[in-house]
Amino acid sequence: MAGAFNAKGDMNFLKQKFTKNVQAGEKMMGTEFEMKIEEYPNVTVLVRSTQFPAMGRADVEDFGQMGLGYIQNGALENKGEIAVTCVETITGTVLDMLREIVREKKMVTVVIESTPESTKGKGAKSHRFRLEHVKVRSDVIDLSTEDTAALVKPAITLQYNWVDF
Repeated sequence: MAGAFNAKGDMNFLKQKFTKNVQAGEKMMGTEFEMKIEEYPNVTVLVRSTQFPAMGRADVEDFGQMGLGYIQNGALENKGEIAVTCVETITGTVLDMLREIVREKKMVTVVIESTPESTKGKGAKSHRFRLEHVKVRSDVIDLSTEDTAALVKPAITLQYNWVDF
């Protein structure tokens, strides 16, 4: 059977979509970023994954006649949390930092920004976030004698109380 009776290839349409995507320019890659903890500059190079913070406003709901609903923008949601994975060194750089922050109840400042190679590491202004009054939490850290190639990668949760976009 040949397929749906009205199916038809359209190479011109596909070429237009391809060309539009190319014309949009080089895409941002998830590997081109830097996360700095301002109080601990030596940890920057050990960050392996992180996230840009969420952006939003609270939903304010209203219901009128006939139960018809309406949603409008409420207060700015300017706090939240992100996950970070680091890699530990044999000198203990990451765990030393985590112990100090947790035991001393320190709040830190975190800057996350894109660093594209094509622009010599200077990312777009919209790709820079500064998280202030950040509470740090370390999740459990996996160790295993069965995986002889695995690195020790502390998983960290950052709870931020203010973000500058």
